[in-house]
Amino acid sequence: MPFPVFAYTSKGPLLLDQHGFDRVVNAGAKWLFKNKYGPETEALQIGQAIDELKTQRSKWRWVRKNAMDALVRIGEPAKPALLKTLNGGDRFARDCAVEALMTLGMPLPESVVSEGGKS
Repeated sequence: MPFPVFAYTSKGPLLLDQHGFDRVVNAGAKWLFKNKYGPETEALQIGQAIDELKTQRSKWRWVRKNAMDALVRIGEPAKPALLKTLNGGDRFARDCAVEALMTLGMPLPESVVSEGGKS
């Protein structure tokens, strides 16, 4: 999720059944109930959610950078595994494989280029 999402409501729980309530939570939104807390507390909760998301993003950047460095250091022997990864269902792994292959100077298969990396 590119940014934190809040369900900001005073009537949401009354209008939704348990299934609807769970769908909001499963979609990644957090509940923030009107008039339950003061404006300062609401601002604090939103600020904490933003900080949490920034921390998660920086962890993924670190993983991606270090995985990429390792793949590039391995070099030629990594190419078959990288090509196999292009056909997998893990989008993050495919993106890393594309980046690593390009860094290694290997042309991408036509199917990856024409489909925008989707399998």
